Amino acid sequence: MKNLILKNRFCYAIVAALSIVAMTGCSDDNELWDEPEASGPVTIVAQSVDMIEPFSMPEVLSRANDPKNEAEKKINTLHLFFFDKDGQFIKSNADNFKPYIPNVKNFMFVVKDEAYKTMTDVTIVAIANINGTDNESANYFNTAYPDGTVITAGGEIEDGTRINPGETRNPNPCTITSLADLQKWVYAPKLRTAEGTDITQLPKAGMPMIGMLKGVDLSKASGNTIIPMKALMARVDIRVTLDPNQESTDRRLPQLTIKEYGVMNMPTTVPYTMPDTVAKKSTPVLGKGELEKEVKVTLENPIVINKNTHDQDVFTYYTYENIQYPDKGALRADGTPAYKDDVLTFPEGVTTDKEKQRWKPTIAYKDRASAMVLRGSYITHQGLTYEAEFKVFMGQNTIDDFKVKRNHKYVNNITIHGLDYVRNSDDNTYTFDGRVNVKTDNPVYLAIVNERKVDAHASVRPMDVWFLLRENADGTLNEDVDWESEVELTIEDANTSAKWIRMEVIPREEMRILENNKEKFIAGRGARDYFTTDLISKLDMENGMSDTNHQCGWHVTIDGKRDKSRSRVYFYIDENVAPNAQGEILDRIAKVKINT
Repeated sequence: MKNLILKNRFCYAIVAALSIVAMTGCSDDNELWDEPEASGPVTIVAQSVDMIEPFSMPEVLSRANDPKNEAEKKINTLHLFFFDKDGQFIKSNADNFKPYIPNVKNFMFVVKDEAYKTMTDVTIVAIANINGTDNESANYFNTAYPDGTVITAGGEIEDGTRINPGETRNPNPCTITSLADLQKWVYAPKLRTAEGTDITQLPKAGMPMIGMLKGVDLSKASGNTIIPMKALMARVDIRVTLDPNQESTDRRLPQLTIKEYGVMNMPTTVPYTMPDTVAKKSTPVLGKGELEKEVKVTLENPIVINKNTHDQDVFTYYTYENIQYPDKGALRADGTPAYKDDVLTFPEGVTTDKEKQRWKPTIAYKDRASAMVLRGSYITHQGLTYEAEFKVFMGQNTIDDFKVKRNHKYVNNITIHGLDYVRNSDDNTYTFDGRVNVKTDNPVYLAIVNERKVDAHASVRPMDVWFLLRENADGTLNEDVDWESEVELTIEDANTSAKWIRMEVIPREEMRILENNKEKFIAGRGARDYFTTDLISKLDMENGMSDTNHQCGWHVTIDGKRDKSRSRVYFYIDENVAPNAQGEILDRIAKVKINT
């Protein structure tokens, strides 16, 4: 007799997101099936083992050797298929042996001597934990054999075509007559939301797994034969760290409260045969009902993250594979192509992997590429609250890969520096991160750089004003924002002179320059070259216009046109302040009031 032992393998792909360079790894990524090992007595045993260790980065070494948990290893149901060298069901001299065993009891199957003596050059296929019927005890497959014999086991047989709430269907059995039929099979389990589980849980049937062993000679008596069982799902772990660019004086802010998380473009079916990952061509958009646009979970107890919460586990979810490729015809926001001669390009100055990550969403097929989404409230270091959505497209790297593969574990270490991103380069160009979408009732987003670091000398501090365009139902954008943004400056400390701070507006058209038909914004453009002793007075003109014909003073208004977005307000702060009646020079407080 022979032992046939099923072994579960699970490869890892380590992906660092948002601020860490990606690293991936899987020791047998391209080995869809394993060659047979030594064989033995014909006792077929199902056995699951831990996942292989992942490749890891120093940032996650402490979590690198996570074993597969018991639920992921557990085999609940098992189907066995035996095919000959031509891919047809094997024929046996034993009348009581069938080449398809639909329900392996206790995951051990004994093949008697008179049967296995004729089994040479055999392909054995094992499928575990599949579920496609309302009656969970029912057999999934309706398998027709070459001699016309039809084996059914236990109850009504259905093919796994999903039953949605309120829907009735006429079962269409999945007929397997050969290995080729099985290789064309697409597993379509019941939606987890319909069966009462969510994306953080395995399906009720367990982790679906398949394994195939080719060229097995069951006529030889030697050691054990092992079938590596590989998961049809991927596991995604997400950890979030807040490493803010700017903090409040008490270091308690900023703070992120995650209220909801989810997955965008999540497949609900998976083929038996892994899609070609070398063709460099995206799989087509799945049919109706085969791709859920978004699956989300609302947290009863939101997760609060600040700088002091490290390596915060937010959630784990399971998904079927989704093999996609970049959109080679994608255009950047300025209309320039993302790819030139089939090579991905980036704006001038974007050179490091950390910077390139921000542009990944611009080359994604947003109707099919899988992404994880975090939603919640972000309180800035200024105490301003925004509803923010962080969207990270999955893949083997954080720049241009969109393949979510079966039998892989993805560890995403997300470091959030803030809602905005200031590039650390000579021109200090300010750009929004393509992965962060700020949602707020206010149509304006303000970016102030180092506004708290004002020393005792005369200072100039910039504030950029961004207008947030609302999407229409069809996804198009309006040319204009329908509101005006009114920035009003109020001095709170009445005991000090009001003649120490003023504003001046430099419109977008003056902030930018064109180089090779591309917009370029240069830090400091439009600012005064000198802080003269009479500058504050010059910026306090009665008509609200400075000597350079710019809005200035206490009160300025920037209208919400697209060509006004990214206008800059310069705050001029004088170092010379008269003492109060007691001869004291008190702290000065200026509050910027935004009316929209």
